[in-house]
Amino acid sequence: MQKATFFEELTAALKDQRPVALAILVETVGSTPQRPGAKMLVYGDGTTLGTVGGGMMEYEVIQRALKAFEGGHAELLSIKLSKEAGYMCGGSAKVYIEPLLPTSELIILGAGHIGQALAFFAQPLGFRVVLLDGREEFLGQAKKRNASIKTTRVVNYADPFQEVWVGPSSYIVVATFSHAHDFEGVRAALKTKASYIGLVGSKTKRAALEDHLKREGVEVADIARIMTPAGLPIGAVTPQEIAISILAEIIRLRRSYDLSEHNGASSCSRAVPAHGKPQAPA
Repeated sequence: MQKATFFEELTAALKDQRPVALAILVETVGSTPQRPGAKMLVYGDGTTLGTVGGGMMEYEVIQRALKAFEGGHAELLSIKLSKEAGYMCGGSAKVYIEPLLPTSELIILGAGHIGQALAFFAQPLGFRVVLLDGREEFLGQAKKRNASIKTTRVVNYADPFQEVWVGPSSYIVVATFSHAHDFEGVRAALKTKASYIGLVGSKTKRAALEDHLKREGVEVADIARIMTPAGLPIGAVTPQEIAISILAEIIRLRRSYDLSEHNGASSCSRAVPAHGKPQAPA
């Protein structure tokens, strides 16, 4: 079988919704290890394809590419290959780095009623849906009911995002069937760079979670990232209504409308439930 070309590999990564950065050597002056036009792909896990020069220069490009995943912005990196900087070539180079991130991704931990409703409504809104649960039978039921769900994984609740890429374009909603698994999921989510971490629950559940995390030494600023009760306060009661209220909150964040309500710990720790009655885990 013929080996895939560079751009075929790039196309495959984009099709599979894998984060990848394109690095192109666009300018060189003096002695450099590669000529302009050299290309390299840097994947979200740090692996690469191709080369822009190898050695320290390439290591610097990889590190900047991984950093670019966090901000999502392209940059033109200038590198002086001087002896003072630890190089031997003596020339200089400019490398264009562009991170190509997946489309907005909704990662749902919990394939119960609310999780399935979220998956149903999210896909037409342009989200790539990833549904996670520790119960294989629930994931099977969800896919049978909603053919648009392409990605499901049976996970360990203590480390559910281990095999899922989570970055700034990711939005996490935790809605498992037990408080213990919810708390495990939230702790794991706080270790990611997700733009949104929502927990389905009540004011009482929020207080219990805060107490639990503080006793574990979690910083107040990290706890403030958790949106719970998740969703805008529209008086939602049914799983479908709750799902819509959560997606509305995520859309408002994604579209960068008036987010002043979300600034600071007080806004994240809403004093009243977002829905008409305390939410039950789904």
